[in-house]
Amino acid sequence: MQDTRSDVDVEYSSGVMNLSINDLGTYVINKQPPNKQIWLASPSSGPKRYDWVVISEGQDQKQDTARGDWIYLRDGSSLSELLREEIGADV
Repeated sequence: MQDTRSDVDVEYSSGVMNLSINDLGTYVINKQPPNKQIWLASPSSGPKRYDWVVISEGQDQKQDTARGDWIYLRDGSSLSELLREEIGADV
């Protein structure tokens, strides 16, 4: 995204990614390994904590084929949906 848009700046350090978009503000995405969560601070929708939720176990397929998504448990929304809606990026 940073390579194709001049209004975007991305910085990643020590497990924290800052995504600055001129018109929107700065998104902070922070992994929390002890809690097994990803924390997001959005200038549009505020702070949220996402948990990894397995959608499909993949038991009838090869090992490690389970699928899941980072889900905000209070409303069931996913991190990828929020980023797609707010900043227009597929992650």
